[in-house]
Amino acid sequence: MANETGGYTLSSGNVFADAGLPDADERLVRATLMRRVTTLIKERDLTQREVTDLTGVPQPHISLLLRGRMSSFSLERLLHMLTALGSDVTISYRPSNAATGHLTIVSDEVAAPGHAWPESRPTSAVGGSIHALSSLALLDCRSE
Repeated sequence: MANETGGYTLSSGNVFADAGLPDADERLVRATLMRRVTTLIKERDLTQREVTDLTGVPQPHISLLLRGRMSSFSLERLLHMLTALGSDVTISYRPSNAATGHLTIVSDEVAAPGHAWPESRPTSAVGGSIHALSSLALLDCRSE
């Protein structure tokens, strides 16, 4: 939940949790992955048709992705798109010392000259927490 401070509300770092939406942690992860897929498409100056050819995702769904329509994209589908667009994705897990595990997205990518990656903002959520660091290179799931 957000904290009230002197006339404004401090974010928890997860806009979905702050809005009280269900599955806020998963929504944040999907939004982060969608942002990376969209960035890859723009960096490579790909047309929607070219993205369809590379990923197998129908063109109308690519249009939805580029317009930020999260409901059409599962984590699995986004991970597939990342690999099809030339990103290596590693998924690892290990026991947690906490009662509830954590989901973490980490990137090994280097920001382009003159561009800095956004800072990490830990996010508390029901059933765990999420730490989103720029884009995806490692998806680290820690469970009990």
